[in-house]
Amino acid sequence: GNAIIEAKQALDDHGNGRTPDGRSRANAQDVIIFLTDGAPNVQASSGYVQGGINLEPYGVYPYQSATRNRPCDAGVAAANWVKPTTLVYTIGFGLLDGGNQGNCGNGSGLTPETTLQQMATNSGPGGTFYATGSGTDLAVVFDQIATDIRDRSGQLIPDTSS
Repeated sequence: GNAIIEAKQALDDHGNGRTPDGRSRANAQDVIIFLTDGAPNVQASSGYVQGGINLEPYGVYPYQSATRNRPCDAGVAAANWVKPTTLVYTIGFGLLDGGNQGNCGNGSGLTPETTLQQMATNSGPGGTFYATGSGTDLAVVFDQIATDIRDRSGQLIPDTSS
């Protein structure tokens, strides 16, 4: 969950207005591509990381609870928070091989695969969730994602635009 929030914060801090080299980016779609092996092996700590997801930069202080501290639940909560303004792609590396389907936490009800499906903007046919295997060519997946972004009303902005 924290990775999604940090990505959104980076987009908000540097994604609007002008790029460091002076190009305008005011109308560009915010996009996060979340690549993981799907293994939910780190649980968030308390303190600065509130409720398993760090929304503090946005002035939001979610309640501390076991649900939000489970890695899969925190990922879904964070993605649901950013998806209204950000296109989220998720790639589960190795999921097609049946690996990395570890425990999402006691009582979670999620698997790493269902977590990544729920984190993605949409997971139906042609959606933004990709399960891959060890033999998957990730370059093909990234090409598919780039094509999808481009096809969503021409949201890729060429380097030559001002």
